[in-house]
Amino acid sequence: MPVIFDAQRSVQRRVAALILPLALVWPALGLSADRRFRFDLPTDRVFEFSIPFEVDQLGRIDAAVDWDGSRPLVLRLEGPDGTVSRRAGPSPQSLRAEIAFASGLGTWTLTLRGLPARERATGSVVLSLPPPPTPVGDPPASSGSTPPTIEPWALPITSRSADPPPLRALIDAVEALRRNVVLADGTRLGDPCGWQAELLVYLRTAIIADPTLAPPLTEASRRYLRRTADAIEAIEALNNSTDPLLVSAPTEDSPTRRAWESLMRARLQPLETELDELERLLREGHVPEFETQPWVPRLLACATTCERYWSEALRIGPELAPHRDVASKAWPAIRLAGDALRRLADLPLI
Repeated sequence: MPVIFDAQRSVQRRVAALILPLALVWPALGLSADRRFRFDLPTDRVFEFSIPFEVDQLGRIDAAVDWDGSRPLVLRLEGPDGTVSRRAGPSPQSLRAEIAFASGLGTWTLTLRGLPARERATGSVVLSLPPPPTPVGDPPASSGSTPPTIEPWALPITSRSADPPPLRALIDAVEALRRNVVLADGTRLGDPCGWQAELLVYLRTAIIADPTLAPPLTEASRRYLRRTADAIEAIEALNNSTDPLLVSAPTEDSPTRRAWESLMRARLQPLETELDELERLLREGHVPEFETQPWVPRLLACATTCERYWSEALRIGPELAPHRDVASKAWPAIRLAGDALRRLADLPLI
């Protein structure tokens, strides 16, 4: 039986920020049942509705939001590890986040925002959390001190002189990514967003190790990979930008500050829109070849988090911008992944 929470409030302020006391509405967050919340959309003020919630299991979070009327809303789902998923538009909308590592466990927050509109409206949120693990028997006792076996995806891979140049370039790009994420003994160097191993498995096993096991990529999937690589390149350009508009932020009390922020938002909007569009195409099934590949949404979410950090760093400074730790740890591998995906998309059909 879903939990119903009525979020209607009479708040006499221009900006209504409604933070739900979670203990009153969600006493058992470890359960896998859907959780439902209701909210009212006011007409005379900016609307903001936040739902903090705890996640204690690895897996997938799904948030489905629908509301009356034609007013667009901005949705943002953010985790303790810096993972960010966002959507904007008319009803209905949905968000998804994958939790692959313990760094993603803890307090998550779903936030809805909207501008004032003529008509009042009501809406609802349905949150689905990862279910608890299935109980199993005690694991077998260790039989000795045998060193762990290196997983196949973590082993070095080299191209051959007989390989065609596009395949050699792809293999070299995959090897550069592998060296960035694992040591010689197979130890992972850190994967804050949980996509690296799955992508290397996809590239090595399905594409490189035995190309006959993988059907050729459709042209739609190739275009999707190129767009993903383009977005990663655009984020890299933002990180290393020398554009005076972006790197010369006026002080907070400067009379030109407001105009500068407006220009900066206009400059960054195409990139943020493209990241949202890539997530939408995947979610709505326009690239079915990648629907079963968990690395795709995780890589996109991680790249979006890095873009958010660098855009905020330009505005308020790198020390104050959120997600600095995630961006510093995740970005080198994301940049190398973008190169590998572009070379995969450009690989001739076998």
